[in-house]
Amino acid sequence: MQSATYPPAVLTKAFTWAYEELGLNTAEAAHMLGLSDTALQQTALVGFPGDSPQTSVQLAFIRFYYQLITVFSGDSDRMRSWFHNHHDAINTTPKAICDSQEGIARLYAILTGADVVPINDRQDTASRVQRQEVS
Repeated sequence: MQSATYPPAVLTKAFTWAYEELGLNTAEAAHMLGLSDTALQQTALVGFPGDSPQTSVQLAFIRFYYQLITVFSGDSDRMRSWFHNHHDAINTTPKAICDSQEGIARLYAILTGADVVPINDRQDTASRVQRQEVS
């Protein structure tokens, strides 16, 4: 099987849509990628080479974002609330640990249940994450 390649500009656009939907600004997104906000703005139309660290972080963040959509049934307000509020389970906000690929991967694992006990039912995952919303 051959892996799909995404045109760099398409990947960057998807990343932009995801971070903007969660209430991040260009400077915060650039920090996540290890760039200045000027460097991110300059590459917005062309994207990054497929083997770059920025591409890896973008893919991880998009994967996390789509899992967030699944867990919260696309409710943007609840997604942003979960992302920006403190959670005892991680002792910070999800936004705060999104500054690295490892942090993004940890959030993805939390949303899928891989970070805790295996969960067989997607509804159980949504319920657990929603309970964390209020803590």
